[in-house]
Amino acid sequence: MRRTIASVLVLVLLVTTAGCSSVTGSDSADATQTETTDGAEELAADQTETSDGDDERTAARTETTARAYPVGFDESGAAEVDAALENHLASLTEQGTFTVVLSANSSVVVDGSVQQGGERVATRLVDVHNQRALTTEEWSGETTEQYATRNATFVYTNSSDEPYDVLRETFNASKSAASDELATVVSSTSYDAVTTHENGSVTYSEASVRPGSPLAGDDEIVVETFSSTMHVTESGQISSLSLHIVRALDGGDYESELSFDITYRDVGSTTVEDPHWMDELRERL
Repeated sequence: MRRTIASVLVLVLLVTTAGCSSVTGSDSADATQTETTDGAEELAADQTETSDGDDERTAARTETTARAYPVGFDESGAAEVDAALENHLASLTEQGTFTVVLSANSSVVVDGSVQQGGERVATRLVDVHNQRALTTEEWSGETTEQYATRNATFVYTNSSDEPYDVLRETFNASKSAASDELATVVSSTSYDAVTTHENGSVTYSEASVRPGSPLAGDDEIVVETFSSTMHVTESGQISSLSLHIVRALDGGDYESELSFDITYRDVGSTTVEDPHWMDELRERL
């Protein structure tokens, strides 16, 4: 099978990284910190009941500040990655349907020669209630469609002698929402600027890569360029996220560059129907 948008992101950014912390590892630490913070807040609330007026006003200001950001987020981005991503996925799945648009423009240059590269665009229509997702991906003039259902995933490629394929993989809401790609970027990015809008949504910008994160460099790989913008709704849904990163081998002739964008739209109003080629594929089965 051909590489998908997800594999491009992993291949370009992670394959040469050694010793980077995993998303799960950092999230576990965040979760532990969250539990501790929750306990401290409960204790502070009990003490506030018997405190003087100044302490009550301080507690009120703290609570207002905490509510200024969606679940799992603070002024620097996703402070609690697990909580932020779980809430994001819940905000999508609760609406039943949504559309994900992913685009990736990547290149890997080794010894002055382009080894990999190109632009991919994928549009995924997702119906959580009926457990199906239709992904249309375009790359180098080739179009591939994947139709995931509760029983199997059906594949059609427009430029192949054998255009049809059937995979055992079934519909998965988290994968359909591109959760892995999102987690890689969100857990790796810290923002220095945040704008809160009147509708409660926030926009993050002026990004930097978090040390030890999946996209960070190491003793050999150096992050030369890094920028990102993220928009989060009041409910905690990451409606759009963009990334541009350039990494190079320190003292060597290697460079990888990636521009990556992901957008969630038509939440609650997306329609997923059988693709036109399904009838012919069924006849062949």
